[in-house]
Amino acid sequence: SGIYNVAIVTIKNDESGRRVLKWWRDRCIEWCYHRYEDGKFGDQKYLDNWPEQFEGVHVLEHKGGDVAPWNVENYELDLQEEVVYVDEDPLIFYHYHSLKMYADGTFTLSNATYSITDVVRRLIYDPYLAEVRRLVTKVQADHPWFTFGFNKKPSMKDRSVALLKKIYLKVTRKVT
Repeated sequence: SGIYNVAIVTIKNDESGRRVLKWWRDRCIEWCYHRYEDGKFGDQKYLDNWPEQFEGVHVLEHKGGDVAPWNVENYELDLQEEVVYVDEDPLIFYHYHSLKMYADGTFTLSNATYSITDVVRRLIYDPYLAEVRRLVTKVQADHPWFTFGFNKKPSMKDRSVALLKKIYLKVTRKVT
């Protein structure tokens, strides 16, 4: 989808930063769809040339920034003194792409495209989901009706189709 992921973009509020932001805004107004077309994809592909196109662009090189289901397998994860390390860098933030929470307190960790390993689940997802559950319980103690942002649980048929898709994708990746 692009060289860079648009999970977190920080732009300094100065003339240079506002120029980049205006350029990006204008491009996204012109064209911003969830499909590839003419070298574009959503709001992401516009960032590919920023380091060459704009002065003052900094690309995050810290391995613990924006780790995600699509790149986590490229790194060695380790827990040291209650801190998760990504290779030699501490984990700063994780992109929980496709994470879904249901009203019954269960979660789907990822879509059929990505597999979450036991190590990733144990070190990254489990502590986060425990905190989410704790906070939801706290909010629901005062507001029992609170279910904002929860997803409708998929039917058994939908879950079966997703599982078959996941198996198919694993098999086709190994073959190609």
